[in-house]
Amino acid sequence: MKFVIATVAALAAGVSAGAVDLTADNFDELTKGKGSFVKFFAPWCGHCKKLKPAWDKLGDAFADSKTVLIGDVDCTVHQGLCGEYGVKGYPTVKYFADGDWQDYSGGREYDDLVEFANSSLGPSCSYPERAELCSEEQLTQMKEWAAKPDELKAEIAKLEAEVKKLNDDFDDALKELQENYKNLMSTRDDGVKAAKKPLGLLKSITV
Repeated sequence: MKFVIATVAALAAGVSAGAVDLTADNFDELTKGKGSFVKFFAPWCGHCKKLKPAWDKLGDAFADSKTVLIGDVDCTVHQGLCGEYGVKGYPTVKYFADGDWQDYSGGREYDDLVEFANSSLGPSCSYPERAELCSEEQLTQMKEWAAKPDELKAEIAKLEAEVKKLNDDFDDALKELQENYKNLMSTRDDGVKAAKKPLGLLKSITV
């Protein structure tokens, strides 16, 4: 029912806003306390272009929602943000709730997307705005951190640095692995080529 109302409102206004553009600067702020459905894409990607009409329609449907966000992240512009969430192919669709994220593996037609968003996404725990949605354990932790804002900022910075280092280390290891793979391929190809030349000659001898 929520998406029907939002769709009618968007059509009545004659506006097609589509999904919200998310960046490293606004991602946390705009997704905070909301169930967020996010598409990570590259403009040149054929599958991304195919998904775009249904995704933009979904964005229009939830444009006025206070509890659900439909977002887009251009990975050719925001590579760090895409790396942070483990995006390796396009389009990658993820959903976010209660400070956690999961890969979306459902259908990619509009009806599939809107059904998932309407049934599985919604407001998530945040403090103090939506404290009623937090568990007792979450609420206890959040109250403790809220009482010491300087330490909170330092902890956030520390954890963000850890995430960045893990992603950077992964990228460095992957580059090294790719380089080793290329070297191994080259060694194999050169060796096979060198061995096949006399092998062909020897195998042509009838004894």
